[in-house]
Amino acid sequence: MFHKLQSVLCVALAVSAAGALGGCVRERLTDCPPPVPEELQFNVNVVDAGTGESVPVHEAVTDGALFVFDSNHKMIHYQIVPKEDLGKEKTIPLGEATSRAIRAATRAPGDEIHIAAWGNVAQNMTTPDDFNLGVAISGTYLDMLSDPDHDDFMLPPGEMFFGLRTIDPTLPALADSAFEVQVSQINARLMVTARGIPVGASAGDYYYTLSRLGDGYTFDGTPVNDDRRHVRETGIFEPDGDFAPPEPWYLIPSVDPANVDADSALELHLMHVLPTRAGEEIDLTGPVRQDNEGNWIALRPGMTTNVLIDFTGHTSAGLVVRVEITPWNEVYQWIKH
Repeated sequence: MFHKLQSVLCVALAVSAAGALGGCVRERLTDCPPPVPEELQFNVNVVDAGTGESVPVHEAVTDGALFVFDSNHKMIHYQIVPKEDLGKEKTIPLGEATSRAIRAATRAPGDEIHIAAWGNVAQNMTTPDDFNLGVAISGTYLDMLSDPDHDDFMLPPGEMFFGLRTIDPTLPALADSAFEVQVSQINARLMVTARGIPVGASAGDYYYTLSRLGDGYTFDGTPVNDDRRHVRETGIFEPDGDFAPPEPWYLIPSVDPANVDADSALELHLMHVLPTRAGEEIDLTGPVRQDNEGNWIALRPGMTTNVLIDFTGHTSAGLVVRVEITPWNEVYQWIKH
């Protein structure tokens, strides 16, 4: 039940009839770039990354957004795409105004545009009420929402898709064929299992806290980690007594997963709410930021980080903590010895 399709959201951009390009000296047409096509169009196709097979859009994506940036990485167009307009059989035009903006931004030979495509942007994330044209591609786009039920905690972002492609819109090939921006899962997944909690305990008396998390994304998909956000997550007792969530959590990945240190590692706590003492809680683990081999815990985009906190193997050195990294759609099965 923990397996989930790894999907790739393909935004296929096609172009219609060619249009005029102003700003060139007519006597020296060889100095002018080829005309930019009159209108760019795109459609959305969700493809399973493992099998290459298409997945129905309604099973993976609820909404989309497309942003166009000029060669100076400044926004010249944005477009929110509702669910009913998604699907590989549907073509969505960028519009005449965008065509004019792209033509204005690609007057010189070699000028390029950058297309950032997002899927599921509305899942537990907040976006600006409006987007100002001219904002930099490195500007903050998405931010986590506050948890309405728990002060000082945030909501995890859910499953999101992202892709970025740089193109030269004057390329002759664009007049006759489509091209794709591949958009895959940008978030990380986290699966935490606690082993050895006393039998007969109630799952409602325990919860995990996750901290040292990123809190958003820029338009170009870079994680933002300006603040230390916290997420609170619950779990269930499995038949073998392990305490884990029914499904992995979706989280913003570490800013630099390959170079995580003491300041940037994910921090876990397992909390126990004492049922006989109203409002009193015990931190059963203390801060968990490393496994027993000294590796800092990192969240990798498009991958699943599996953490085992084993109370049965507790030693004088502390808890037994093991970490395994698996592909996006796989959860590591911890064998009991």
